[in-house]
Amino acid sequence: MLDAAEAYFRERNLREIIAFPQDYRYSFYHLESAYLSDRLDAVHALLGFNGYKRVAGEVYLDWPNYNVAPAPVDVSVEISLQWQAGSGTRPGLIVQAHQGEKEIGICVCVSGGEYSRAEDAQDWLFTTWLGVSEEMQGQGLGRYLLHRTLQEMHGVGYRHAAISTDWQNFRAALFYSNHGYHVVDWTYALGREME
Repeated sequence: MLDAAEAYFRERNLREIIAFPQDYRYSFYHLESAYLSDRLDAVHALLGFNGYKRVAGEVYLDWPNYNVAPAPVDVSVEISLQWQAGSGTRPGLIVQAHQGEKEIGICVCVSGGEYSRAEDAQDWLFTTWLGVSEEMQGQGLGRYLLHRTLQEMHGVGYRHAAISTDWQNFRAALFYSNHGYHVVDWTYALGREME
């Protein structure tokens, strides 16, 4: 089947094949940022044997039965909370940090119900974005935003947390690992230059 697919692409003079890009994620994960799970080792082996290499990826971390209390932050900020209804049984949340009119940090979480109708998914939250402006980094604001968001979400019934980051964003993976999350999967797009 792989030979037939590659022949099809050669006939159309395509120069590169990308297997399992985010735009065509496989249904096992449902998550927007997922590629091909490293747990599907036979597929990885087949593609690797045929010259495919990892060209992109995402690491997934989770924190079952999490419990946090946000530590105080050393900078003067105003915090706003915006609850958002979605496909899950519980709402999502955006927590923003401002100094005056300027947004200096944000944490966005959605219900696991955005990705699955399974009852168990409703107890999971997924952090889709955590960011702090460059000049404010290193002062504990990212930790505060993440923990504040997790605490607020726990208050409405969430019990488990998940997050992901680019496979080469070691800084983010280290940050999440140091704050309670553990790696549960790596997903990859695999690519090959055509002859």
